[in-house]
Amino acid sequence: MKRLLKILLTFGFLMGLSTTAAFANPLENKQAVGVYYILSENPIGGLQYEYRFNNLISTKVDVFMYYDGKYREALNYNGNIELDITMDESMWKERYSSRLYAYILAGHTGNLYFGETPHQQYDAVLSAGFGFDFTLFDHLSIPIQFGFLGTFPDNKSAGFCVGSGIRYSF
Repeated sequence: MKRLLKILLTFGFLMGLSTTAAFANPLENKQAVGVYYILSENPIGGLQYEYRFNNLISTKVDVFMYYDGKYREALNYNGNIELDITMDESMWKERYSSRLYAYILAGHTGNLYFGETPHQQYDAVLSAGFGFDFTLFDHLSIPIQFGFLGTFPDNKSAGFCVGSGIRYSF
């Protein structure tokens, strides 16, 4: 009898944990991984990792690398870090949420050409603006950002940018 009671209690405890995890509050997810792209005069993007320190501050890291050996013999890459400050967040029903945030992004992008005339281009990247992060089904994160992005010194440009992506948050 005691053994059956232990089995039932263990089973009940595990079911309770799995139910809690299945219907977790998406605003409590601390990490996200996925892909991201910012459209501007000089676009950036790549793989992205996000970590939320608390309900107010989070950071994102993007990396991208591409080698074109067929046409230009060039290596293109970029790396960025972004700081987000949450301005508002809300839940819709049990499994959906949204978050409004301000962001500041700093990074580096470059092109290394290995062809007949080897040369390189390097740029610093700065961006600031606002974003919305919609989390659907507890884990599917779709960020949308609007702001201004500038690059310098080789490809000097500054202007409006819009970004989006798709990530898994946990």
